[in-house]
Amino acid sequence: MKNNFNSLRLLFSTLVIFSHSFDLTGGSDILSDLTKATSFGGIAVAFFFVLSGYLIFQSLNNSKSLYEYYWKRGLRLFPGLFVMLCFSMVIMFLLKYKIIFQKEYWLYLPNNLSLYNVQYNVPGIFNKNPYPNATNGSLWSLAYEFSMYIVISLLFFIKSPLVKRNLMIVAFFISIYFINFNPNYLKIFFNTINLEPVLFYKLSALFIGGALMNYVKIKFNPILFFVLLTSLVVSFYFNVYHLTSPFIFPLLIIPLGESYFQSFQLPEKLGDISYGVYIYAFFVQQVIMNFLHLSPVLLFTLSTIITYILSYFSWHLVEKQMSRFKKVFSPKVLIQ
Repeated sequence: MKNNFNSLRLLFSTLVIFSHSFDLTGGSDILSDLTKATSFGGIAVAFFFVLSGYLIFQSLNNSKSLYEYYWKRGLRLFPGLFVMLCFSMVIMFLLKYKIIFQKEYWLYLPNNLSLYNVQYNVPGIFNKNPYPNATNGSLWSLAYEFSMYIVISLLFFIKSPLVKRNLMIVAFFISIYFINFNPNYLKIFFNTINLEPVLFYKLSALFIGGALMNYVKIKFNPILFFVLLTSLVVSFYFNVYHLTSPFIFPLLIIPLGESYFQSFQLPEKLGDISYGVYIYAFFVQQVIMNFLHLSPVLLFTLSTIITYILSYFSWHLVEKQMSRFKKVFSPKVLIQ
């Protein structure tokens, strides 16, 4: 099916690299300085969750069982992450071989593979970088992403599309309420699984907003797109970005994703490298800054090239290969 989703995902993951290029060189994101509300990286992650909500809801509806649904989600998330973490450990060993005698080094793989116990630091690695003691600051979002998979899967047992829609509308507005009036609700519970409640509510509103767009068929319209962009800028001025973004972003992104612009398409041989770009980039940038003190623009340029190459191999050698096993839990396979 022809659409712009792959191109948008790669654009957003590249936008995360751009945003981190300022932080990792000792500066700060331009948009963060201007708005005091969010960064380019923050907006990119928000767009990711909107797209994810839209597409994961379709995946749930197309799954014959919860086993099949979680199997597909696991295949998409874990193999690429596992290889990236192993690659990172090899590079860290090459940077400082004595870390093999540290417990934190050997815990790096299982902790980060768990999603909910992210280990951002291995002592002695990147400790002299402009942004010190951080190996991969992008991994935090994976636990929230997987949590959304769990929440949306509860709708599997509901057969009525109307009831599903209404429940998601209720959940959407509950999230909006907690974001603005009670952001620490269930704080003790969320902290036990290393999540921040306010982030959970913000991202769940975006995810559910994206899922709800399956019920709202709006074609891309340049005028509407411009109006929504203008509304986004106005929301920064009036300091209501966190209130309005869950409403604006799904209407802004999903019609654009469902459209098809030939000039916006990626080469077919490139593959879907966006996930690899997202999980590799931060570590690649930190390795570069370990040796070279670059400007944000130079770091962005060099790290994007290297990350794209690594992500290309991640897609073709790991992620794409794992997608062959998606049908393991399909009814035909189970009968055999």
